[in-house]
Amino acid sequence: MCVHVLNAQVAIQCQTCKGFFDCAECHDSAPVVNHGFCPGNGVVTFTCKQCQIVFQKDLATFDDLDKACPNCHTCFVMQAMTPEGQLHAHCMKLLDADLEEILQGF
Repeated sequence: MCVHVLNAQVAIQCQTCKGFFDCAECHDSAPVVNHGFCPGNGVVTFTCKQCQIVFQKDLATFDDLDKACPNCHTCFVMQAMTPEGQLHAHCMKLLDADLEEILQGF
């Protein structure tokens, strides 16, 4: 499970070591890795976390139809949910609730 991108729907293969990782940061923090993450030259290999199928996408011809797993249709192109982003959203909800309470007094 990725601690950097909380809503990762696919794992991406590094073309150098052939390992699958949830994100480049997970790859670079792996203890046995001594090279930078290399997803490939245009064609990227993925594993869907929902159905476990391995598939490739050519980034040169990538379009809206390529944003989901070809087998189970789970969308994997979306805004990344990070721990920092979740904390920010939670704090904003708290501030909004406090502001609403303050404004009700006027």
